[in-house]
Amino acid sequence: MKHVYALSKSSAASIKKGIILDRSPIISILNYIDTSDVDLFPESDSVLTLRFDDLSPYSKYTHLPECRAMSLEQAYKIITFVDKHKDVDVMRVHCSMGICRSGAVARFISEVLDIDQQVFRDDNPMIQPNDWVLNLLFYALVSFPNGLVKK
Repeated sequence: MKHVYALSKSSAASIKKGIILDRSPIISILNYIDTSDVDLFPESDSVLTLRFDDLSPYSKYTHLPECRAMSLEQAYKIITFVDKHKDVDVMRVHCSMGICRSGAVARFISEVLDIDQQVFRDDNPMIQPNDWVLNLLFYALVSFPNGLVKK
C-alpha cells in the first residue's frame, strides 16, 4: 500500500462515484449516537462500515446509552479488512470530520504497513488521531489470534 487517506464524510461523498467504480477499499466510520448517520457506500467486500463515537470508554459521556466507543471486536474487524486489502495502492477511511477516528485508523494502517511517514503526513496534514482508537488497534493487533497484517 502506498497511500492511506483519512477523509471527512463530505470529502468521501464528493469522490463516492470514483471509489465505487474502482472498488477502492474504504472503511466507513459512522456515529453511533446519531442514528440518522447513514452510510454513503453500498455493502461490498471492499467496504467496511462500523458505528462508534469519537470518545474513549473513560469519557464522561460513556454512561449515556446512546454513546459507544470503539470495541475490541471492531478493532479486529478493521485488522481483518486491512489484511485482506493490504496489497492495494490506496485505502480510504472516513468519519464525520476526517480528523480523529479516521485519523487514528489511517495512522494505524500507515504504521503497520510501513507506509512512508512523510508521505502519510503530507496526505493527512489535519489528523488528530483518537488515542483510544489507535491504542486499541495496536492492542488488537498483538492479541489477534491469526497474527494478521504483515507486510
